[in-house]
Amino acid sequence: MEKQGNKKLRGLRYTVGDVMGKSPLIELEGNRRASIEGSRGVLLYSREEIKVNLGDFVVSLTGRGLDLRYISATSLIIEGFIKNIEFLL
Repeated sequence: MEKQGNKKLRGLRYTVGDVMGKSPLIELEGNRRASIEGSRGVLLYSREEIKVNLGDFVVSLTGRGLDLRYISATSLIIEGFIKNIEFLL
């Protein structure tokens, strides 16, 4: 059995619905990759910032070398060095 102090965080799965009562899903793999489901479109795209419309709010990811690796009608994958994630109402 692993001691509590020896556990490593390999990824963070965070459901925005847990806090805001909505259904979008954001999954982080460290600070290098973010998967977003429930997207309604990309509002801003640059190597330093990406803003995604999630319906009632927008999520803004800032960092360095950000890249949209995958995009579909409702989901996307962002890779790069993610420094900050902000929820805009």
